[in-house]
Amino acid sequence: MKEQSCTTLNLLHILGKKWSIPILEELYYSKNNIQFNELNRRVAGVTPKNLTSTLQELNFLGLIKKIDMSVGNSKHIEYSITKNGELAVSLIKTTKEYGAYITKGEEKSCRSRKCIECDGFKSL
Repeated sequence: MKEQSCTTLNLLHILGKKWSIPILEELYYSKNNIQFNELNRRVAGVTPKNLTSTLQELNFLGLIKKIDMSVGNSKHIEYSITKNGELAVSLIKTTKEYGAYITKGEEKSCRSRKCIECDGFKSL
C-alpha cells in the first residue's frame, strides 16, 4: 500500500478494498475467534488467496489479530478483531446509517445487514 499523508484517505483506502469490510464484520459479529477455513466459508465469494492477503493487511494494520494456537505439528491459526477493528466497524455502521439518511431511507435494510449480503456488493 502506498502510504499517504492523510489518515482519512489511508482509512478509506483500507476499508474500500472489496474484502476488508466483510471480513471485519464477520469477525466483529462472531464474538469468537475464527479459523481461516471457517472464515473462508462465512465470507461467501472470497478466494483463499484474497482472504489471505486481506487478513495479512488487516493484521499488519492492527485491525485484527492473528492467534497461533498450534500444538506440536498441528497448525492451528485463529483470527479475532481488535479494539481498533471494532472502532472501524463502528465507522462502517455510521456510514451505513448516513447512506440510508442521504438516500432518504431507501437503504433501510442495510443498517442490519452485513455488507457481504448486499446486492450492491455482489455486483462488484
